[in-house]
Amino acid sequence: MRNFNIDILRMLFAILIVIAHMGIMKLVPEMVVGPLIIFFFMLTGYFTMVGHEKRMAGQQSFSRFLLSKFMSFFPYLVMAAVIVFILQTILQIDYYGYTLGESIISSLLTFFGDISCLSMFGMPFIRGNTAAWYLSGMMIGLAVTYPFVIKFGHNFTKYVSPLIALVCIAGALRITGTLFGPYDDMWGVTKGLVESVGSICLGYFVFECVTKFKTLNLTKAGRHIFGIVELGCYALSILMIAMWVDINTGHLESYLSKEWYELLITFTLFIAVVLTCSGKTSLAFDISGRPFLLKVSSFLATGSLVLYLSNYYQIYFVSKMTKAQILQGDVMYLIYVAVSFVIVYIGGKLLIKAGKNLKEKLIITEKEDESTA
Repeated sequence: MRNFNIDILRMLFAILIVIAHMGIMKLVPEMVVGPLIIFFFMLTGYFTMVGHEKRMAGQQSFSRFLLSKFMSFFPYLVMAAVIVFILQTILQIDYYGYTLGESIISSLLTFFGDISCLSMFGMPFIRGNTAAWYLSGMMIGLAVTYPFVIKFGHNFTKYVSPLIALVCIAGALRITGTLFGPYDDMWGVTKGLVESVGSICLGYFVFECVTKFKTLNLTKAGRHIFGIVELGCYALSILMIAMWVDINTGHLESYLSKEWYELLITFTLFIAVVLTCSGKTSLAFDISGRPFLLKVSSFLATGSLVLYLSNYYQIYFVSKMTKAQILQGDVMYLIYVAVSFVIVYIGGKLLIKAGKNLKEKLIITEKEDESTA
């Protein structure tokens, strides 16, 4: 079953992240962004478990799994890094007075930092695209947690991963007061890395909950009830995300502290994700066997990543290059995001196609060498 709703939600939450970053740029009221990122980490953990049995049956090595995961987003990350490289090189000459050589060397360093996903290793001085921390955290989080899945199987995902998730997410809220700020220090490492480990483990637990939920024989009325709960959880989460600033600035009264408020959003999203991934509610929309909708679904899945990579740091460079502390308005911000999105999406697709063509040529060359040997 291919549940169309999951990819719709990916794009919806990517759009919410764009709006949240517009708040950081002071174009709209700021929103809480931490639980939005945890949503994507949860999906990473869940879909890692979905493919786990197939990988074990096919005897795919752990290193090959990580490499395939890295290559799934690498072309788009490269294109986003190219945009940052160009803008940073121009900015440092025009705005900060660098020489051409100094600017190129500095920009190459940040370019390498972006495409190698090093930012969560505590190397913020070589990051160019701030949004790329998510991919860095995802790769490290999988590298840290998935070996335990391989070794201990469902005993780890059922009993240990939810405890790790609770310690990491609740710990981040208790120590730093918010899930926002991935580069903050926590337990001697960056907070984004702690959150990625916890959230991916939460995604493993989502898989276990979904597996159990799928065994239920729901009546039509039951599916409708759970569909209402699913929709209500997403609506409540988005409402709380939108109200976050007003509550934490005292404009709206709340009996919850900032930390408990973000934890409540995360817990509500967890319930919603379990129900969505189960495909058992009346909202589930199976598009298997529908070629057009499958293409749309694929676009939404890829597009949500591209939008995330295209919406923040490049815009910062552009605003500086125009000698403005912020952009002139929401429309200009969205135009820059749209242009960046098109470049990264099309450029990434072209890189993928070029890579496939090169691989096919290498395979043909190997076969020809074998036949002539």
